[in-house]
Amino acid sequence: MLKAGSLTYALFLAIIVALICTMMIGLVHLNRLAFIRSDISFRMEDALQSGIARAMTREIDYQEKIDQTDFDAIAFNKHRHWGAFELVSSRVIASDRALQRTFITGYLPTDTTLALYQSDENNVLSLAGDAWLNGDVKTSKKGLKSAFIDGQNYKREKLVFGKEKIANKQLPDFAYDLNAYWLSYLQGKIKAQDSIHTIGYAKELNHPFWKKTLVLKSSTEILLNDGAFEGNILLISDQKVQIGRGVKLDNIVIIAPKIVVEDSVEIRAHLIATDEIRIGNSAVLDYPSSAILLHLEGREALYQQKAQSVFRGSIIHLSEIPYKNNTVHAELASGSKVMGAVYCAANLQLEGTVLGQVYTRYFLLKTQSGIHENVILNGKINRLNYPGTLLFLPFKDKGECHLASRI
Repeated sequence: MLKAGSLTYALFLAIIVALICTMMIGLVHLNRLAFIRSDISFRMEDALQSGIARAMTREIDYQEKIDQTDFDAIAFNKHRHWGAFELVSSRVIASDRALQRTFITGYLPTDTTLALYQSDENNVLSLAGDAWLNGDVKTSKKGLKSAFIDGQNYKREKLVFGKEKIANKQLPDFAYDLNAYWLSYLQGKIKAQDSIHTIGYAKELNHPFWKKTLVLKSSTEILLNDGAFEGNILLISDQKVQIGRGVKLDNIVIIAPKIVVEDSVEIRAHLIATDEIRIGNSAVLDYPSSAILLHLEGREALYQQKAQSVFRGSIIHLSEIPYKNNTVHAELASGSKVMGAVYCAANLQLEGTVLGQVYTRYFLLKTQSGIHENVILNGKINRLNYPGTLLFLPFKDKGECHLASRI
């Protein structure tokens, strides 16, 4: 009996030792797998960062597929225009895992104190009421003066709260032909990186940026009153797009001859039109949004932003006129606010506030008493107290490329 008991005890100990050894081998194996996965994750993250950096240095509409031979993975990188900004994206695939990242990019300003650049049309710029230029100003060699407009004298002790300099006769040139790029979509020229569909009846769409851009096109007016459209989407109408309060828009591009944003709407989007863009009372376009008025020969486009509205991003009016006239082409109403950059190749009526920079050919003011040329009444441009990093417009002498926002 004793021998049998000893044998049983020895067998029990052997089983315990075997189980412990098996567990240790299993733990070593799991640890090895965890190490391999951690190493792959590190390599994927590194490849992703390299892909983003690589895409930022490439030309517009660049896309590529790269085999990552060092750890058996594939990277897809791309770079394209996205409204007034640019978009860079990278996706890395390794075995059963994928990692992707997309950023809106822009450019840091080369002149960090410039508030106003008005091309030299050989005219005096007049300031009246509570007008305020807080930062450096480049304008005509005739300079600035105070004025009495609609019963309002200029109220401040100085005309410019910064340095005065002489501007060139032309506004700065853009590095890219944004006009031709976005106009091509209204002309039906879809790019290789796009996938076109009719708009259909989908109420909610979230399309990732690593896929082909989803182009939703309609030959008729589009009314957006409900639903949600997010991500890598171009929404195109041959007539008009009207945006109501019930819809959610996040980072999509909208292209149409006319775009209307109704009162109190809150969206993040990029608006591109040939005839007009109207931003309603108390509407908010969050950062990074943009608006572009394209140039068509013989047509004069209008950008209008009403009272208490807020636009965070870049506004570009490319509809240059060959001569001076009494038409307002971009209007920032009293109480409106832009946080970013405004570029107007024609006549700008500034009664609201710009926290950032303004580039314009000419100022025009229409009041009940008449039309006043090259006048700012109560309008404000505040460059020195801008609350954050201002992304520069993509001029030829653009500064360092900067990741504006991850999307």
